[in-house]
Amino acid sequence: MKKVNETKKGSIVAILAMILFILFASFSLYQLRDKLPEFVAKVKEGEQKEETAEDERKGSSSFSFVGVGDNLIHGAIYYYQEQAHNGYNFDDLYTLTNPY
Repeated sequence: MKKVNETKKGSIVAILAMILFILFASFSLYQLRDKLPEFVAKVKEGEQKEETAEDERKGSSSFSFVGVGDNLIHGAIYYYQEQAHNGYNFDDLYTLTNPY
């Protein structure tokens, strides 16, 4: 009987959360409806500026990239580092990493 009640409580909480989300989204869109024409005009103006800037830059190009990641270390890496260095020294894993 307790599991049924817990399931009902969880369902009710989920439904209430969805209702609150829908109400919040609707209210936000309602508040933004008057600003939409102004926003569209700014976007169009920005597109025109980009086209003129692009015409000025023809012949030159550049590229920027920033990457992020994690340090999820697996058991095999721990094993190799312990065997190779008589302890855990992971410096050689980062030799090809450039400083930012």
